[in-house]
Amino acid sequence: MLNKSGIYKITCDPTGKFYIGSAVSFKKRWCSHVSTAELGRHHNRHFQSAWTKHGKDAFRFEPLLVCKKDDLLMYEQRAIDFLKPNFI
Repeated sequence: MLNKSGIYKITCDPTGKFYIGSAVSFKKRWCSHVSTAELGRHHNRHFQSAWTKHGKDAFRFEPLLVCKKDDLLMYEQRAIDFLKPNFI
């Protein structure tokens, strides 16, 4: 499953705040989030702040939907509109 493309959610368990994104490869995208956050350079400043405060173990990565690469942006936008993530 982690080599599939689709829509995912990353939740900061202590706060319940979450991020919605799309990925060509769930595994590679999670690794990218981890590596940039560990370096203090995540593109989302709110996500980075929570990562710095709570650490990697406080975050949970969940694939929400497996889909074709061509449909990623459409489904990502639908998930954002419906779920209203806190980390935007």
